Amino acid sequence: MLTLDYQVDDGQELVAAGEWAQSRGILGDTYGRGEFIESFEARIAKMLGFDAGCFMPTGVMSLLIAHRILADKSKRRMVGMHPTSHHLLHEEDAYRIVHELESAVISPFERPILAEDLDTSLDLGAISIEMPVRWIGGQLQSWDQLQALKRAARSRDISLVLDGARLWECQPYYDRPYAEICEGFDAVFVSFYKMVGGINGAMLLGSSDLIAESRIWRRRLGGDVYQLFPYVVSSAMRLDAVLPKLADYRNQAVSLCRRLASHPKIIPLPEVPPTNLFRVILPGTRKELHEKRDSILEETGIWVGDSFRPTRIPGLAQVELQIGPAYQLTNEDEAADAFFKLI
Repeated sequence: MLTLDYQVDDGQELVAAGEWAQSRGILGDTYGRGEFIESFEARIAKMLGFDAGCFMPTGVMSLLIAHRILADKSKRRMVGMHPTSHHLLHEEDAYRIVHELESAVISPFERPILAEDLDTSLDLGAISIEMPVRWIGGQLQSWDQLQALKRAARSRDISLVLDGARLWECQPYYDRPYAEICEGFDAVFVSFYKMVGGINGAMLLGSSDLIAESRIWRRRLGGDVYQLFPYVVSSAMRLDAVLPKLADYRNQAVSLCRRLASHPKIIPLPEVPPTNLFRVILPGTRKELHEKRDSILEETGIWVGDSFRPTRIPGLAQVELQIGPAYQLTNEDEAADAFFKLI
């Protein structure tokens, strides 16, 4: 598969998580309190360089809570965003309706937010930084650009909140500890179901005061479920196995991307992926490409893409590819040859 997939049968993860917990004598939590969940929160907080962490049912909840707390503290409710921000595309205006925040698109579509985007005419209280930016092929700021952005925000007293749904995948590109990558952000959230492959769940990291307040907001928003235990166990069980593989996944993505770019009718975005995720632009309609994809699967057994979407240019479509566990079932020659059958 050229998409992220863990090939897990229904129920298999629950069985594996249960056996993993039993073998270690792990006890469950009650409304997010318990020795195991609290030790996991402390571990991730230390890894990312923060005082504390709070496990959340969803990343959306994590990110919105961080922005709400920081806005209430600063009395500035405008949040700078990328035009493809999750807040704008996928949350039904929750930032505005639930938390009374304002949005300001501060960067162009085709690149990540940079220091030069901090327009002094806007009364920004915070900026939501997605790393990597999924909808433009997983692009990242260079290390120098990221440090310049942190300095610019700090000089203007603007909080930085890291949308780290795919933060784990950034480490091989920067080749620095997670704590150094996260340094300078006021709050960070990470996901445990995307790259890690857990059942569900996320974690918000920040200062002790911010995390203490986030627990109150988790309850207010209905996220204080009776037990987070299955999500936390699945997350903890998978994390250590995944992190050492990310550099290889990224290298495989770079190699496959270059291979696909050798075709005159294929355009990769970006040319060299900073993470294991990238996009491919190619000729065809959504219907045509979905039909070809299904026939290629039948012929070769290789799944060459999930959803082919139209671009702004008629006749061209795009698809997101992400290298992960399922890609290890094939090799680059087979994967590229299968993808070329789309053309």
